[in-house]
Amino acid sequence: IGNVLAGSALAIRGPSTLTRAIGVQAVAWGAVDTAVAAYGGCVARRHATSARSGMFGARHVQQRARRFEKLVAVQTGADVLYVVAGAFFTSRCRSPWLKGTAIGVLIQGSALLLYDAGLALRLLTRPELRVKVPYDD
Repeated sequence: IGNVLAGSALAIRGPSTLTRAIGVQAVAWGAVDTAVAAYGGCVARRHATSARSGMFGARHVQQRARRFEKLVAVQTGADVLYVVAGAFFTSRCRSPWLKGTAIGVLIQGSALLLYDAGLALRLLTRPELRVKVPYDD
């Protein structure tokens, strides 16, 4: 939401075409990330409630956790691609609008890379996700 608000101000009142393009990228990425986070939060709460109520067995919970780990790994890989693409096009574009768009992708991709890489590291170091479940509850 902060991205959308700050990006909107920059997109509307930015002092140059380049900064306005960066602002547009902030708005777009912020809106998409907010929607994904809201949806993911709803799904996670629903699954957590089901798991606590005994609706899911231990094996199912572990499978979901592993699926989430894989999703975070894929997202982290995509973030690397955003950063590389943003850096590449920043260095190649001559148009202020395209250069600003590339810088916006580079900024947003870098922030997502830091977040997702930290989350991946946290997931990889959680011992409870490494325990083999021999049976279902």
